[in-house]
Amino acid sequence: VGHGELTLDPGRDDREWLGALRDLLEKANYELASVDPSGPDAREPFEGCAAVVIAGPRTPFGPEESNRLRAWMLQGGSLLAALGPMEAGGESGMAGPGLDDVLAPFGIGLDEDLVHDVGAAASIPDTHGEGFFVSAKPHPVTAGLAGEAGAHPPRVAVFFARSLRHVSSAGAPWAAELLATDADAYAKTSLVGASGWTGAPDRQPADPRGPFVVAMAAERAKIGTAAHGPRAMVVGSRFALAEDNWKQPHALHGMAFLIDSALSWLTARPSIVDVPDKPELAAGMRVSDEGRDEVRRYVLVLMPLAALLMGAAVWAWRKSTEGKPYERVRGAGEPS
Repeated sequence: VGHGELTLDPGRDDREWLGALRDLLEKANYELASVDPSGPDAREPFEGCAAVVIAGPRTPFGPEESNRLRAWMLQGGSLLAALGPMEAGGESGMAGPGLDDVLAPFGIGLDEDLVHDVGAAASIPDTHGEGFFVSAKPHPVTAGLAGEAGAHPPRVAVFFARSLRHVSSAGAPWAAELLATDADAYAKTSLVGASGWTGAPDRQPADPRGPFVVAMAAERAKIGTAAHGPRAMVVGSRFALAEDNWKQPHALHGMAFLIDSALSWLTARPSIVDVPDKPELAAGMRVSDEGRDEVRRYVLVLMPLAALLMGAAVWAWRKSTEGKPYERVRGAGEPS
């Protein structure tokens, strides 16, 4: 926390908190804590963490914070980071998250751009090209997106996303590409004037063309007797961890499944069971006019008539027994 990240506590906007993810992790017996790495006494703020989650910061990390996170990861830590474009002043209208030195040892780099896809096959309506569906590539993290035989796999949607790239760094592995756009996508490298966009901005000849990678994962070599080496997964959208992803039906539940698998992979624990809610079905029955008439006759005529007849029968029986002497019935063996 400390950089405008999505919060563990509920807020006004479902896209700004981690409610569904928090509930899922707590049910899986994870202990959650908010960590501010900027404090003067926070020399080892991540000590004891199974994994660190950076949930969509809006402002950059400072050099000291970045160094603390880098040191912890190179000693065996694992990171899940949702890092979308950051709006800021300056020539491009964007700022980097300040995590280049953290991600470079894992072969992952961040581009300062905003990806759009207005193609009919990928674009999500009413998002002006900033929301679109992406394709998953083979990796243990994406295995849950394959779907059952003969069934359509859940689709993965991203919103307000940046592109990622491979970088070369000493000892860095080749990062695996997890999610990618189609060839119709393009990227804007400047957000200057974006407040005036009334729809998807025009694709200019200088705009980079797709396909783009919007999620990557990598693992470094093991340290000592550890079960696995330091691991990192990065998604280029701050909304990858938002509450709304876990509210989607199975067909659109892809991002939630991806994050569930990512946390299991990062911590080397069994997959988290996340079953999306089934859609509610309205139950009802059709009643014909004849049926309604029959119900009306039964309720308004037959039932009252039956009650009257039963009452008359009880009255007649009681009337017939009035004034008669009481006769005691002797039990067996009693003298007459």
